[in-house]
Amino acid sequence: MHLKVVKDINSFRDMHEEWGRLFNSNSSHPLPLSHEWLLAWWQTFGNQNDLHIICAYDGSQLVAIAPFMKEHTNY
Repeated sequence: MHLKVVKDINSFRDMHEEWGRLFNSNSSHPLPLSHEWLLAWWQTFGNQNDLHIICAYDGSQLVAIAPFMKEHTNY
């Protein structure tokens, strides 16, 4: 098992097919976890922040995804 961190929008877009395979393997298909939903969300709300998607692979197969956003704020 190995991890890969996706930090740019183009790499995130390129994950569409493998993300879809993993998403479709889940019997409940939660829409907010779909690639399309998260990409639209990121393009709407994430522009001033850092994309940080942790992907776990078993060999070459994507087996888990943890999408995060690093936000920069001042208090």
